[in-house]
Amino acid sequence: MDKPVVFLDEWSIVYDDRGPYAAPETIIARLSGTASGHPEHEDGRKITSSPILRSTWNRRVETANTIYSLGMRHPDYKEWMTKNNIDFDPMRPVKINYEGQGYTKPYHQQKDPTY
Repeated sequence: MDKPVVFLDEWSIVYDDRGPYAAPETIIARLSGTASGHPEHEDGRKITSSPILRSTWNRRVETANTIYSLGMRHPDYKEWMTKNNIDFDPMRPVKINYEGQGYTKPYHQQKDPTY
């Protein structure tokens, strides 16, 4: 089965809130943003994806049922990344850890800047 390719603009990475004591490897990353071309949602609707499975070059992020083509980051997310010194690779903006979960910086590093 081919997965639909959905354009996601004003995107950001969001995490399941599992509490402050959650092990980093249990925190699930998802995409959030304004979708176009999604088979289940009208264009312009803000959505949150299922968990991120993998990230590829050319700004593509795959979930269980969809491939997202990333447009511009949400301005607040861009500002947050800059403020927290998080590197941004425009061709592969979502990084993947060894468990396959997407992130731009692990949750525990966001909470503790000295980590």
